[in-house]
Amino acid sequence: MRTLSILTAVCCLALGCTPENEAEIVVTRDQLGAEWPLEVNSARLRCSDEGAVLRLGQKRYALDAAALAQGLSDAREVAIQRPDPADPDHASVPADLTPLLEACNDLAHVASGS
Repeated sequence: MRTLSILTAVCCLALGCTPENEAEIVVTRDQLGAEWPLEVNSARLRCSDEGAVLRLGQKRYALDAAALAQGLSDAREVAIQRPDPADPDHASVPADLTPLLEACNDLAHVASGS
């Protein structure tokens, strides 16, 4: 996760992000490794007061309740399906999206200067 935090900081500095000018970063399977939760190899991540939003091409997905309240589709729709630990033989559940939310939190901290 440290590599992603450093990458986030570099992107934010290059884009000149501030609370008024939130940045959008690209996150990839290579950056997160085994924690990568999506079916695709990369996505754009935007974090603001309006929520954490994942963009795949022209489609936007909500990563949190604030973004869901905007009417965006739930990002779990594009998450990798993994066996359910409670029922590994039959059920599947979307992969954990926490690594993307953590990247969003890192981006917000860099943007606010904290």
